[in-house]
Amino acid sequence: MRAPDRQTDRPPYPPRIRWWTSLRASLAGRRDARTTTLPDADGNLPFTRRLAALSHDGQTQVAQWLHTRVEICDRDIAASAEAIADTRRTLTRVQQRLDDLEGTGAATISPEDAIRHARQVTRLRTERDAAQERASAAAAKLVELLSTRRHILDRARAAAVAWQTRFDHLAACHRRGYLRRRKTASQPVPSACLPSLLAWTTGDLPLLTSVIDTDAREIITVAMTPFDAGPSRTPMQREQVTAT
Repeated sequence: MRAPDRQTDRPPYPPRIRWWTSLRASLAGRRDARTTTLPDADGNLPFTRRLAALSHDGQTQVAQWLHTRVEICDRDIAASAEAIADTRRTLTRVQQRLDDLEGTGAATISPEDAIRHARQVTRLRTERDAAQERASAAAAKLVELLSTRRHILDRARAAAVAWQTRFDHLAACHRRGYLRRRKTASQPVPSACLPSLLAWTTGDLPLLTSVIDTDAREIITVAMTPFDAGPSRTPMQREQVTAT
């Protein structure tokens, strides 16, 4: 049994389980039953130990696939977050200057100064509108990136579960073959092969960036709420990003 080659468009999935794959696992259980080998501390016999090692290797490939794609996505997220923060600062500065100009009484200045005043107001309004468009575009881009990131994570989780499911199925076939040969033997129960290091399979996956502008903290926290979040979910169940 060999893990499939890595593919660029999808995470590494395990080979499909054919009927002869299940048969081989059952026959391996009979072979293990003919020996005097006892299950180890994890409940594994030689066949399931090799099967667990293969599953570990497959899930490690999935983790590498995930890391490669999320790293690129997170760099773009950090850039979008900084663009939003920079646009906010620009809008604050422009709006302050615009308020100062619009608060100036036009009746107390000469016609020439009034023309310059009107031109400055028009220029600042144009600059403000352009900054607002950039902010909207950056926010839309950030939402798209966060959606893409969640999709990547979900695909990786599905692949990791597929490796675990394959292990569980073949381990069960092996166990049936083992017990068919040793009817009075204690039933070996292999432990789950999912490595504890793959916390992202069930937990959160923090952004792989070291610095995120604190002005974007609220935007990212809201956008990282899971797609299936509903009224019944509590705040502690939300995925949040801690900016440093």
